[in-house]
Amino acid sequence: MACYYTPDILPYSLVLGDSTMMVSRMLFAMAIVIGVMGLLTFKKASTTVDPVNIDKASNLVTDGIFQFTRNPMYVAMALGIISVGMRFDSVLNLAWLIAYILFITRFQIAPEERALLKIFGEPYAEYMQKVRRWI
Repeated sequence: MACYYTPDILPYSLVLGDSTMMVSRMLFAMAIVIGVMGLLTFKKASTTVDPVNIDKASNLVTDGIFQFTRNPMYVAMALGIISVGMRFDSVLNLAWLIAYILFITRFQIAPEERALLKIFGEPYAEYMQKVRRWI
């Protein structure tokens, strides 16, 4: 039995044409690079990468990729979601992206920020003023 693919309304390929797959791969590669840069910067600073036990944070990291975004690993995951949507030519995947951003901001990033403000105080508050949460 043949399996037929029915694209979503206004698929990525309608906008990007034959370059959809190439753009998807580039975004996925960017996601990996940004995520790894965040992890390596945390490791270099000898602080935790565990988002569940934020109270174990020992150093405020503001250099490297953290000069551009306060949450490079979450940005990397968002890029991965976009990349997968492009790979499967599904604009409906944008709903997953929006859900991810809303969920991770409310239930992970906001609590992390409150904890980091308690741990690092004014230096973290200043960092929050200088660097955006996402991009």
